[in-house]
Amino acid sequence: MRAAFFDMIGGASGNMLFGAFVDAGADLGEIVTALKTIPVEGWSIVRERTQRRGVAATYVDVVVPSEDDHYDHADAHRHPPGRRTFADVAEIFERSRLSQRQKAMATSIAERLARAEAQATSVPFAELRFHPIGQVDAIVDIAATCVCAELLGVERFFCSTFPIGRKVPPETAWMLAQQATRIEDVGAEMVTTTAAAILSTLVERAGVRPKLHVESSGYGAGRSDFPVPNVTRVEIGELADDPLA
Repeated sequence: MRAAFFDMIGGASGNMLFGAFVDAGADLGEIVTALKTIPVEGWSIVRERTQRRGVAATYVDVVVPSEDDHYDHADAHRHPPGRRTFADVAEIFERSRLSQRQKAMATSIAERLARAEAQATSVPFAELRFHPIGQVDAIVDIAATCVCAELLGVERFFCSTFPIGRKVPPETAWMLAQQATRIEDVGAEMVTTTAAAILSTLVERAGVRPKLHVESSGYGAGRSDFPVPNVTRVEIGELADDPLA
């Protein structure tokens, strides 16, 4: 069975997970073709080769001029408020031409993010109009991870412990409450709400590194500069055994 292991060296964001998958071999042209079937407009994707503290990585960004001041990590919560409910986002995914597995994964991630926002704001889930998932860039980042996973044949997901910097939004804190974490002396948000939603939904158990026959690997770069390399590494391959058996 094919699995992916995410090592959050400098944390994780939606675009860092996306970039790591692309760096590991996911075809960006195929990804964009799939993403273009999602009924949201006004976005484009930028890809560049870069370095973070000497580590070569791929930086992928979803650019939405109508809504972006475009911050990452430390300023990731400065996006303007969205107006969509979870039901709106679920309908967007359903109306796309993503595969049924991709739709199911993306919808589950969106629901987790919505429930975290509802907990953080004390607004009933059905009434919530919340900011991260309502944005086009979050919708595209979530879908991109699901598309990449299917293109690379990934069936199971694992990750390192979640690094916790000195800025943790309440939504992220709620999603990581039952996850394995580690404290880092970084004055920033190391795991964004989108990444927390993606990984806490897909990963079976944080802090478990499976034995893989690694076939490909890659690094996704974040925007900020940290004392540690601001990258997420992904390793993809066949499971040598079941670490949770």
